[in-house]
Amino acid sequence: MNKPQAQQSAELTTTYRGSGGWVIAMAGAFIAAAVMWALYAAYYPIWDDAYISYRYSLNLMRGWGPVYNPGEHVEGYTNFLWMLLHAAGLAVRWPPWSFSRILGLLCVWTAMAVMLRAWRPVRSWHPGWRTLLAFLLAFNCQFVRWSISGLETALTVMLTVAAAAATCGRGKPMAATAGALWFLAMLSRPDAVVAWTGALAAQLISRERRRFALSVVAVTAALGLPYFLWRYLYFGMFLPATFHTRVGGTLAQFERGIRFTGRYVHGHWPLLLAFVTLPRWRRSSGLWLRTAGFIVLIHSAYIIAVGGDWMRFRFWAVPTPFLLVLAIDAIRSDILPWLRRRGVRPVLAGGVGCVCLSGLIWMSITDQPRRLPQAFNPARILDHRTMRFSAGELMRAFALEHGLPNEWLVTGHGEVAYAAELPTVNPFGLTTLEVALSDVANFGTGGAAHEKENWAYGLAKHPLFVFPAQPADGYSALQLPTLDQKRVTLSVRNDYAQTLMDWLPAHLPQVELRRQ
Repeated sequence: MNKPQAQQSAELTTTYRGSGGWVIAMAGAFIAAAVMWALYAAYYPIWDDAYISYRYSLNLMRGWGPVYNPGEHVEGYTNFLWMLLHAAGLAVRWPPWSFSRILGLLCVWTAMAVMLRAWRPVRSWHPGWRTLLAFLLAFNCQFVRWSISGLETALTVMLTVAAAAATCGRGKPMAATAGALWFLAMLSRPDAVVAWTGALAAQLISRERRRFALSVVAVTAALGLPYFLWRYLYFGMFLPATFHTRVGGTLAQFERGIRFTGRYVHGHWPLLLAFVTLPRWRRSSGLWLRTAGFIVLIHSAYIIAVGGDWMRFRFWAVPTPFLLVLAIDAIRSDILPWLRRRGVRPVLAGGVGCVCLSGLIWMSITDQPRRLPQAFNPARILDHRTMRFSAGELMRAFALEHGLPNEWLVTGHGEVAYAAELPTVNPFGLTTLEVALSDVANFGTGGAAHEKENWAYGLAKHPLFVFPAQPADGYSALQLPTLDQKRVTLSVRNDYAQTLMDWLPAHLPQVELRRQ
């Protein structure tokens, strides 16, 4: 005989108190996240695009404003809050490559804590299910990997998870908290507005939640309007230059987004269990599930619309925690009860549950790079710069010693530009408005954010250096040796080529050309 509905409801809403064993398990999950963070940090260098934000932070700290080149107001970053935090770190002489990684780990831990403690349905789970979620988050490649990249991804995930939890709350104070958190999420990355839209759409379906949702909108707008007006007055554009380099309106871009999403689903298909919970989204008790589901669906549509990303599944970092919560909830609240109601033997029902859970666990294990443990080097965890940084340091030293600090550099590598500190043209348009706003035939058929490549625009400024080497009249190509017998190639203007050749022997040994 089935239990009375009221008794079932009471059981589902019970908040399990943490026993000593559960506390130990949670500590183990947070340690596991730190271990994965350290392994990723030793394996992957700081992502090159992070140095673009670092350069904006450096110029802001020096009093030149949020600019890539002093005097040029081009919004080549999409992480205002992240950039502000790094400017503060630089002000106290904290190198951005270590600051960003420590901050990334703190964001991972905070997102885990919020998901486990503030996400109401998860609090009602048995400690075993919550422990499983904690370890799946700790070992998930998209959730943890990007926390070591130097990019703002982990901060955006943390703020989105917290804002979504607050959006499911009640009362004016919680609405104010939710609006403030969504504003901070959008400051960390503008496309957090997509998750904001999904979370609010989930509230508007229920009549009793509409006033709360409108209050969240009002708070977000009140905080965001002054910032938006300042952005427009300072940069003269509604959208950052990086948006124009990435997004167009062609069918080819849409098709590229579908392929990008297909590759993610192919490697993470167990997460599709999340949509088993869909019939419960319309219930008044399904507010949290509906909020998570709408964030996933609308964010997925956004990923397809913008054509995906050239960085491996970075755009999926935000939906992934919500997908994991929905998938586990589908197993415990839909699949296993459905089997029991149909008289399936407990052994068989448990077997089905184990298969589903094994898929989620296997997905987390197999999504790691094969050489992750073997390549572990503790010295690289907080300082994993590459030989590109050393090449930039050489450029800077040469320019300063020869009175050339205002000569131009053309490079698509943010790491080189940050280290060189010379006026720089980015040939991909990330910080160069003339390139970002240019038209490209068949836009969407190439790599995302790399289709407006224009080296000629930079070469027209007769730069002192071009990195990497580009064939051009009036330039000589050089190859610099690295510690691991590789070569760094760059071009130098002919009028300084011989001077650089004479200068290098005495200075090259003084600069460590780091391993790639």
